[in-house]
Amino acid sequence: MTTLARWAPFVALCLAGAVQAQDAQTIFRKVSPSVVVIRVYDAAGAAYGQGSGVVVAPEEVVTNCHVIENARSVRIIAGDSGELKAIPTRGLVESDLCLLQVENLARPVVALKPGAEVVRGERVFAIGNPLGLRLSVSEGLASALTSLGGQPRILTSAAISPGSSGGGLFDTQGRLIGITTRTLADNVNVAVPADLIAKVRSEGEAVAPPSEPEKDVDWLAIAEKLHTERQWQALLDHAKLWRAAYPTSYLAAQTLGLAQVNVGQTAEARATLLELTKKFPRAARAFSYLAYAYRGTKELDLAEAAARRAVELLPGDGYGHSILAEIQASAGHPREAAESAQTAIQLSPALPYPWEARAGIAFAAKRYADAVSDIRVVARLLPGNLQVRRKLAGMLAVAGQTGEARTIMAALGASERSDAQIWASIASQESQSKRYGDAENAYRRAIEIDPDFAYGWRNLGLLLARTNRERDAEQALRTALKIDPADNVALGLLAEIISKRGDTTEAKNLLEQATQTTSSTAQEWRALGRSRLNERNYQGAADAYAKAVELEPKSTDDWIELANTHGILRQDTQALAAVQRAEQLDPANERLLLVLARFHGDRGNYAKALEFGERAVQKYPASADAWNTKGYSLLRLMQYKPAIESLTTATRLDPDKVAPWINLGEAHLHAGELSRAIATLERALKLAPKAVDARLFMSRAFASAGQFAIAHKYVDELLQEAPNLAAAWLMSGLLGAATKDQAATLRAYEKLKLLNPPLAAALRKEVETKAGPSPVQFPD
Repeated sequence: MTTLARWAPFVALCLAGAVQAQDAQTIFRKVSPSVVVIRVYDAAGAAYGQGSGVVVAPEEVVTNCHVIENARSVRIIAGDSGELKAIPTRGLVESDLCLLQVENLARPVVALKPGAEVVRGERVFAIGNPLGLRLSVSEGLASALTSLGGQPRILTSAAISPGSSGGGLFDTQGRLIGITTRTLADNVNVAVPADLIAKVRSEGEAVAPPSEPEKDVDWLAIAEKLHTERQWQALLDHAKLWRAAYPTSYLAAQTLGLAQVNVGQTAEARATLLELTKKFPRAARAFSYLAYAYRGTKELDLAEAAARRAVELLPGDGYGHSILAEIQASAGHPREAAESAQTAIQLSPALPYPWEARAGIAFAAKRYADAVSDIRVVARLLPGNLQVRRKLAGMLAVAGQTGEARTIMAALGASERSDAQIWASIASQESQSKRYGDAENAYRRAIEIDPDFAYGWRNLGLLLARTNRERDAEQALRTALKIDPADNVALGLLAEIISKRGDTTEAKNLLEQATQTTSSTAQEWRALGRSRLNERNYQGAADAYAKAVELEPKSTDDWIELANTHGILRQDTQALAAVQRAEQLDPANERLLLVLARFHGDRGNYAKALEFGERAVQKYPASADAWNTKGYSLLRLMQYKPAIESLTTATRLDPDKVAPWINLGEAHLHAGELSRAIATLERALKLAPKAVDARLFMSRAFASAGQFAIAHKYVDELLQEAPNLAAAWLMSGLLGAATKDQAATLRAYEKLKLLNPPLAAALRKEVETKAGPSPVQFPD
């Protein structure tokens, strides 16, 4: 009990907060049916303003006289019943209260609270139609009971905005205590005591009913219809005509700003709405639209300030909170955005905008199920809105619900250009699920809708390449590049396809072009590095891999390839630095171990190379590359038997990999197993007929077996293909000496003196040592 007693004040405070929140909703549900919208028309029949009113007797509404001042026609809107004609009957101008008679008004009558019972500091609720929005509620206190200009007035902190004039101020029991009239200062608003309504009936002057105006365009009704349907260009055209007809109309300017924002004319919208908010500094809706305009011009601080001003002016309006949520999301504040969106929904659950804002926030956070759930609510609130249906289809596609997305898109009828992106999203999800036929159909639908949709052509090309239709893929990618020559992804994909068919020159040129774009990624630089490595442009490869790791510093493979190319270039400091970065990322990486083995082997440290080869085999026992690396290190250490065992394992693990077969053939050759060497090297040459090492070892094997003619055949073929291949000339010279063909030996010696003087010296030494009684006469 002691513990409960200690926490009792805190619990009471929490419960009080919950009750307050509940009271506002309860009061709104109870009395909002008795609050109506008043719309006034000029002599031309154009709506030029609106306000609010309260039903105080059967078919009778009270409002502020200034709301209907100079009106040629007055109509009220109560719920979804459309407009009803209202006739002013009596008014007290000094009290700013007028009564309207409204035939066929089927709305409940409010209860009135005597002025003597109104207490300073009691909670009150203002309900009205701010800025032409739907009815909303704001909460505050009755801060003073006073007199202004000799007339009794109630001062309240409950927010009032243009359009709220004539609305009701209610107590916590839903009784009417005043008619909201105007703003006196920040957080100080004025209401006329409800007691004066009886005085209007008894002492008010009779008001002559206005004559009906000539029929004119119902500017506001048309604008509301276009706004609801989100026909932004049509709304912009309408707003321009409206403003031309009524240059001083607040609603015309506000509508123009809204339309400008939504057609992308953000700078124009900014100017329109900035001017409007200066003239009407308490116009909450105009500040909300201005926030949108600032967001479009990337002025996010100003956007948030404008959105907060709108919420400050009308805290009970869910629309304002939903705008604030979207601005906060754009500024990278997802938590605050989610809170604002939730507040918007609690305040105005029947408005689509808060739900749409929360859907957008969830979608940006990749909470696709939540996004779809919220956008479904928007679709239910705006059942005929095609743009909302499109947004639902797009979110469903990204969420993986492609079947329903397809159904929605098929039911839309005529396509818009933006539909191409939705079909591409559907295709992307189908492709990820390996439903390649459906994906291809969706991509083709996208480019049918928008033939200049480069993204669709590029991804269609990727899909076709993935399904081994490379000719069609190439055509699609070339189409993408005609539309967007700087599409680095399409350039990279096309280069890959062209490289496979052997056109390495064009492939390299495409990759060079891809890496020159401002949006180039590590993927393009990586591919360029591979291309340059294949053509033995090692410095170029190192430069490409250096750029790749700059763009993706956590890519272990790129660091390893950078180390490998630096190692080939004998740039040991840079190579070891790259190795160190790779080891930090993945110390047991197979490729890293193999590169380290090669690094040490190239420097003649085969014992160290063997150490890394053995580590690779222990870590990756099923890797042919690991066994080949170990076997090669043993081969160079002249441990032929274990080398043969390791290399045999490599060929068994991957029979289609040529390097282990070549190394195994050399090992058999050194071990004196000539028949096995020849058989092994024949297998290598089946896999790679042009392999230089395999043909050189085959020549040596046949020469060792005394079959010099066959040995000569392999060497001669090599020299025809590569006239400057020093190793082939060395073998030719040795064969000449073995067959006592002095001319062939001297020819090889002279060529080697030009190509590789150390090899020329090695040939001379070998011949002079082993030539026997008839040595070759080498020139001095």
